[in-house]
This record gives sequence, C-alpha cells and structure tokens, in this order.
Amino acid sequence: MDGKTSTEIRKQLEKFVEILKRERLAVSSVVLFGSRSKNLQLKESDIDLLIILKETELSFHERFYKIHSLWNNIIQLDALVFTEKEVLKLFNRGHIALFDALENGLIIYDTGFFREMKEKFAIAKRDKRIYRSRRGWWSIREI
Repeated sequence: MDGKTSTEIRKQLEKFVEILKRERLAVSSVVLFGSRSKNLQLKESDIDLLIILKETELSFHERFYKIHSLWNNIIQLDALVFTEKEVLKLFNRGHIALFDALENGLIIYDTGFFREMKEKFAIAKRDKRIYRSRRGWWSIREI
C-alpha cells in the first residue's frame, strides 16, 4: 500500500473534477477503477481513471493530452477519456477496462450516465449476455 489513503485520493480526484469543469469540458462521469478502486494498490501504483464527456470536438489524442496536462499530482495518472457515444459502442464491443470500471469502479462524479451504464451492465450479467471467467470478461452477443 502507498501512503495515500483512499479518502485523500478521493478528495484529490474531486478537486480534479472541478478543474475539468472549469476548463469547460462537458464531464458526465469520472470513475476510479483498477487497483486503487479495490484497495489493492502498491506504492508505485498509478491512478486509473475513466472520464466520460457528454461530447467534445477534441480528438481522442487531444483529449488525452488535455486531461493529462491538467493533472498535477505526484501519483501518475492513467486516464481513459471517452464520449458517452463512444462508451456505448465500447460497451457493446466488450471493452475490458470499461467492464472493470462498471464492475468495481468508484464513482467520483456522475450526472447519471455511468449509473445508467451500471444498470445496463448488471442486467446483461444477470441475463448471461456478459460473464467473467478466469481469463477476463466475455460478451456473448451484442448487448
């Protein structure tokens, strides 16, 4: 474990959300996932963050660089930045990191989009359209 408590990390991420909003990014959801969401982080673990934007004119690479340029923390950030439309496509394609965030992610900020995705994910799991094996997530058919 590193020296940062989950409460400290959460506060830092909430401040980061405010920075994103001040930059006029149309943030729908910010979700912590990966080892830190499960309290399994090591001292050198980064922060895995899913950032969902309502929409944007920025390209995927421009979004990535914009988000990372705003991050000012000693702990490295590994952010996935998608629009709502892209998240829906990735969901139907069985995107592993998205499924991990839906299964174990901690919501830092949400306008309701991510909660709706979690409900859709839970229904797909219940109906066995998505299942988890020892090798990862599997999508049986389009969700």
